[in-house]
Amino acid sequence: MSRPALCDSVGPLKDLIEKISGDDGPVWLGALNKMLRKEDPWPDLPAVVNAPPPAVKLTFAQAMEKAYDMIGAGAEYALFVAQFGDAQTPGKWTLAMIQAPDKLTVKNIIAALRSVGSKADTWYNNPDTAVPDNARNCNQEGSYFLDLQPNADPDPENAGKSQNDLKKSKNDKVSYGHITWLERWFLELVHFLMAGVNLDMNGIWTICAGSLDSDGDVPCVYFDHGHRKVCGSYCSPRSSHAYICARSAVPRQPQRVGANS
Repeated sequence: MSRPALCDSVGPLKDLIEKISGDDGPVWLGALNKMLRKEDPWPDLPAVVNAPPPAVKLTFAQAMEKAYDMIGAGAEYALFVAQFGDAQTPGKWTLAMIQAPDKLTVKNIIAALRSVGSKADTWYNNPDTAVPDNARNCNQEGSYFLDLQPNADPDPENAGKSQNDLKKSKNDKVSYGHITWLERWFLELVHFLMAGVNLDMNGIWTICAGSLDSDGDVPCVYFDHGHRKVCGSYCSPRSSHAYICARSAVPRQPQRVGANS
């Protein structure tokens, strides 16, 4: 490959450098020495207690409606809801990925995130054209619903699995059962509007296993704690580190309201 996979090296190295160069540098250097000697660096570390979930400001459906308004696709979304409804699958987050070319784009989503106080950026110069291969593309193929696990972090059953591990066939270019680059960014905006916080705050990168960029790498989205922003990056299809994880995604075709009555 012509470039290194960023999530294979940049994230952990950057985090380690920041820790070693900070006020607690001697502590981290001591811990690193213990790790190299295969000793427990934190023998007295207390058990991690997960923070309570954030207070919900809007329902998922309300946040999605607001998200479409923010990217200039409010009229398209209203028409979609009139035809197909906006019902959420019980126990899931249901994204409506509607056909809105030039509106439902990663560029517009990033701009919307910034406008509501969430810093966001990507390593790609053009985050839309840089990722041409996708399991689904609503702007080219038509609207659909997408059911996702209602988790602020990626699905734990996918932890440590590469895109190659997740593909049903080695001949598949992408994994059709997992979130794409555009879907992941739109989920970020909807979740931020719903809860007021970003996704993936616990140091796990979402690999968008349903997508592949123009260099053959898998786009990723993660929260950069050092710069307090959502960041888009990429990794190798072979990457299977503990801190990368995919989100399972189940697409379904919309049915007109009243069609089954």
